[in-house]
Amino acid sequence: MKSIAVSEQVHKETKTLCKALELKLGEFVKSSAHYFKRTGIDPSKSDNESPHKVVKELERRIGQVITFIKTRERDKLNPLLEHLVILTRSLEDTIDKAPKEETFIKVMNCVSEMEEAEQNHHLEQMKEQQKYYKQLLEHLQNNYLQTHNSTTKKMDEMAEAVKELKQQQENLIGLLKTK
Repeated sequence: MKSIAVSEQVHKETKTLCKALELKLGEFVKSSAHYFKRTGIDPSKSDNESPHKVVKELERRIGQVITFIKTRERDKLNPLLEHLVILTRSLEDTIDKAPKEETFIKVMNCVSEMEEAEQNHHLEQMKEQQKYYKQLLEHLQNNYLQTHNSTTKKMDEMAEAVKELKQQQENLIGLLKTK
């Protein structure tokens, strides 16, 4: 066991502290040594390193940081948040105004109906053209048959006339020979 030399006044103050903290003098010295070692506080220096002053300085610094954060929030974050809210509302309005799935289905059905109607119209036109060409073909066939029959009849008549002329020629030749 070791002893330390201190003034009567320091000894009295230390005993008062020991009583208040309910520590023995040796425990107090041991705890104090550990405390100063852990905190890095030099008790021999002036009040500048007093825990109260450090706490006050820390509170002041924290206050500055909070003030800085609030200023940033007011100047930067709040306007950004307002712009974000405006953009969100604008997007929601745009989405509300945008065509819904039912509209697309109606449009697609309408387009399909129009295509079908156009195809039916083309089909009807093709049927009309086919009918017209059939009638034209029948008309041309009838004209051909009439022309063919007429030409055949005239050729037959001509052949008959030629035959008669040959007969008459032969008769004339025979008559001329007899005379």
